[in-house]
Amino acid sequence: MFIENEKKVHPKLCEHAREYCKNIGASGIYNICYLGEGDYRIMYYVGEGEKRKMCAVILKMPEL
Repeated sequence: MFIENEKKVHPKLCEHAREYCKNIGASGIYNICYLGEGDYRIMYYVGEGEKRKMCAVILKMPEL
């Protein structure tokens, strides 16, 4: 699953984000953002084609 800013994000965090998105059925990841305080945000796409919409979720950082 392509992540726009993958080169700027820790590989384990990318792996965690991909696993989360795979489990919820997301069709792609737009980006990942560190928020501090042990949190990060994933912006991802749900659906396909013109019915695709962007969603976001805030998660706790995995053990890096």
